[in-house]
Amino acid sequence: MNLLELPDAGSSWRALAPVVSALTTLGPVVLAIGYGATCVALYTFTGAKRVLGLLGPLGRMAFSNYLAQSLAFGWIFFGYGLGLFGRLSSSQAMLLGIAVYVVQVLISLWWLKQFRFGPIEWLWRTLMYGARQPWRAERP
Repeated sequence: MNLLELPDAGSSWRALAPVVSALTTLGPVVLAIGYGATCVALYTFTGAKRVLGLLGPLGRMAFSNYLAQSLAFGWIFFGYGLGLFGRLSSSQAMLLGIAVYVVQVLISLWWLKQFRFGPIEWLWRTLMYGARQPWRAERP
């Protein structure tokens, strides 16, 4: 006799549905907290401080970088650009993502040496405070 043919075989699985739903919902949150805790632990307790410090400018320009990535990958993958969606292997797509990320780190480092904020962050702050924010970085 097949397990699926038993009259109450599904009832035990139905009882687990709330647990599965909670795990599905909370799983990404717990994973993000784990990633964050790993970065904090690496920064605090190891010599990775210098390497992780290179990512600071990327975070200070997060809104600008997010929009730049959206535009770049939209152009690369969709029909109004190169139309490469579904044409790259997983490893090619990963290498492309890493390359774009590295370029963004380098551009962010260069940008913040000259300017106080990323362009979108500057616009956001100007609109939020209702006053034009300083544009140029202060020279030490």
